[in-house]
Amino acid sequence: MGVGIEVTNLNAWYGTNHTLQDINLNIPANHATALIGPSGCGKSTFVRCLNRMHETNPIARVTGTVRIGDLDIYVDAKPLKSGVAWAWCFSAPIPSRPCRFMTMWPLD
Repeated sequence: MGVGIEVTNLNAWYGTNHTLQDINLNIPANHATALIGPSGCGKSTFVRCLNRMHETNPIARVTGTVRIGDLDIYVDAKPLKSGVAWAWCFSAPIPSRPCRFMTMWPLD
């Protein structure tokens, strides 16, 4: 049995730029999920919010709720270091790295 992700009313800002607006999304446990969209639409910002990497930017802030299983990640003061993976997106693979290598990096 896996852990699902529930996002409720997620908003993110960089300074006065409101980059994510009222995102609501349920990702079932044990399912692969892809975020697909044009450059600059907020995919990376969304994933940064799921792993609390958004907080590393001093002008960034976030509101809303993100639950991973029973854990509300913004109530627990300890940032997540595992359980959420980031697969880098490149328009062309790096010649010295096979595609399999580029999708195997966890965030810790």
